[in-house]
Amino acid sequence: MYTNYSTSKWPEIIQVKKANPNVPIIAIVNPHVGPGTYYDANFGAGVKAMQAAGVTVLGYVWTDYGNKSIPAVESDILAYSTWYGMNGVLLDGMANSLRSPTGVYLPSYYANLTAYAKSLGMTKVVGNPGTDVPVQFVGTVDTMGIFENGSLPSLQFLGGWHTNYNKTNFAFVSYNMTSFNRSYILSASNYVGYFYLTNWTRPHYPTLPSYLGQL
Repeated sequence: MYTNYSTSKWPEIIQVKKANPNVPIIAIVNPHVGPGTYYDANFGAGVKAMQAAGVTVLGYVWTDYGNKSIPAVESDILAYSTWYGMNGVLLDGMANSLRSPTGVYLPSYYANLTAYAKSLGMTKVVGNPGTDVPVQFVGTVDTMGIFENGSLPSLQFLGGWHTNYNKTNFAFVSYNMTSFNRSYILSASNYVGYFYLTNWTRPHYPTLPSYLGQL
C-alpha cells in the first residue's frame, strides 16, 4: 500500500496489521518526493511504529525508466537506510524495455540497484513498471508491479508466462475500485505475491481504501 507524504493514516495500517498478523503488508512511504534532503522526525517515528507492528516499510525512489543515474538512485537508497532504517525501497518508474535510449542494458541497471540496497542490509526491493515486462527482468528485483490501472487485471494475464516463476516475483495495483470481489482476490492470489486495491484515483493515492480492513 502507498502512504504518500502524510503520516496521518499510519495508525490505521498498524491496526490492520495487528488484526491480521499473518498477512504480509508492505507500506511504501514517500517523505519528500523521495527521501528529500533531511531527516523528517515524524516519518522516522512512523516508520519505526509500523516496523514494530510487523509491517515491511519501503522508501519511494524514482528511477525515470532507467534514465536516472545509478549514483543518484543509490544516494536516495542510502538516505532511506541511514535516516529511517527502511526495510527496502520501491524503485518506481521501472523500465519495461531491455535497453535505454542510450544503450544501457536495463535488467542489469535494476539488478545493480537491488544488489546495492541488499549491501546496506535492506531485505526487500520492489520495482514498479506498472505493466508487463520482458522475462529478463525477473530476479532483478524481489517483486515487480506488472499492472497498475483503474481496472482489475484478468486472471489470464496474471497467469501466462508468469506461472513459470514463483508468484512472489509479481504484484499489481488497481485503483478506482469502489469495492472488491472476494472470489477474484482469492483466485488472483494464486498468481501474485502482493496486490493493492483502492477506491481512490491516481495520482499519489492520497489515503487508504475505505475497505482496507476487509481486504
